[in-house]
Formats: sequence, structure tokens, C-alpha cells
Amino acid sequence: MSRPKNEEKLHAIHRVVLKLLVRSGFSSVKMADIAKEAGVASGTLYIYYSSKEGLLNALFVLTKQEIAQHMFRMFDPKEDYLISFRNMWFAYMQYCIDFPEKMLFVEQFLYSGLITAENIERTELFFEPLNTFLDTGRKKKYLLNIDAALLKASMAGSIHELVKWMHSQQIKPNNSLLENLFRLQWKGISL
Repeated sequence: MSRPKNEEKLHAIHRVVLKLLVRSGFSSVKMADIAKEAGVASGTLYIYYSSKEGLLNALFVLTKQEIAQHMFRMFDPKEDYLISFRNMWFAYMQYCIDFPEKMLFVEQFLYSGLITAENIERTELFFEPLNTFLDTGRKKKYLLNIDAALLKASMAGSIHELVKWMHSQQIKPNNSLLENLFRLQWKGISL
């Protein structure tokens, strides 16, 4: 019978992975480096994850689930469409501002060739409410009649670039700036 996984160790491992990936990139990070930096024995790390790819895939799924929960925490499908869209947009923008290393990890890992098709499908299920919401917006002529995947890519891409820009320019976002950025996004995808 296997031992239960220690949540504190898992969180430490995940934090270290994000830090090392941002600093060094996917190919440079080794399991031994992760174990050392996280303060766990290499053997312990391999109890949790059999490979670096397995670790990265698990972290991707956890992070995408966290993002979905964050985005939908204030979502009410009965609310005015623009208000619901705004709430989700602001929630995701704030998540990316608060956790830029997670944003960068998800963005880069998705196109790294290391993610499994199963995990791409699995994480898409977390965002099914968003797909439905965007489809409703298209049908009711609130949004441009383009595929939900393109709408999501437009939203995520613009938020990611804006957060990277704010970070590189050392700009602390305020309500006025975020409101203007939201309006820019809304005008870009709405009818």
C-alpha cells in the first residue's frame, strides 16, 4: 500500500517547478534540481511523480483547474451578459497579475509538446461553462460570430500580453487602467 502524499511537499514541489521553469525553461529543469530546491529527497519526488513530464502534466491540470475555479467564482449565468463577461475577464486578469509564473507556465506548456492529449481534453472540460457562455453570446449577437476557441484565445492572449507588459514596465495596475483594458477587449470581440 502506498503512503498518502504530503500536501505541503506537493505544494513546495509545485512552487519550485514554477520558479525553475521561469528561470531556466523546460529542458533545463531536472528532477534532481526540483528535489533539491524543494527540500525533498529525489526518491521522494519520484514517489510523487514518475517523470518530469508526469510532474509537468499534473501541475498543468491543477493550474488550469485553479484558473477555472477562480474565473467562475463570481459567475452567474442569470446576470446581465456584459456584467458576467466582465466578472470573468477581471477574475482571469487578476489571477494572471497575482500569479504571473502560473500564467507563463500554462501558456508555454500548452505548446511545449510535452502535454498529453488526455490532459488537454481533461482541462477543456473545466472551461465548458465558458464555452457555453460564449456560444450564448454569439447566438444573442453580443459577440462576434467566431468560434469559441478563437474568442478564448483572443481573451487569454491579450490578458497574457498585457500582464507581461505591465510586469516589464513595472506598472502597478489600478482600477482605471484595468477598466480601460477591459473596454478594449470588449470592443474587440463584441458586436
